[in-house]
Amino acid sequence: MTEDSPSLFDVEYETRTDPLQPVRMRAVARTSDPITSHQAAASVRDITKTHERVLEVLDRYGPATDEEIERYYFNLAQLFDWPPASPSGLRSRRAELVALGKVYDTGQRGKTASGRATAIWELKEHL
Repeated sequence: MTEDSPSLFDVEYETRTDPLQPVRMRAVARTSDPITSHQAAASVRDITKTHERVLEVLDRYGPATDEEIERYYFNLAQLFDWPPASPSGLRSRRAELVALGKVYDTGQRGKTASGRATAIWELKEHL
């Protein structure tokens, strides 16, 4: 990655006219990324703190299943006083990160608590 290339956390900020309204962020893709990455970035309107935290979980712990991402998130949430997130919310944020091209299915499979096969997810690039 060059200095000009955005990192995993680079976003563009919307100009706001009302200072009481939250700043809205949107995902961006590098100019060298394939068209599908640009389409994915356009489809996700806001990069949230939860997105960033899912990326942090995968950066700290490495490849993980959704259940592991949930467990690791809650470990870090206690350590860093993050707000709670639901398991389905974490899966949704991970799926959005897949759509953005920041996380991918390794092709390897783990097991859920119920013994079913499940995808193992990994960062596309390390932070």
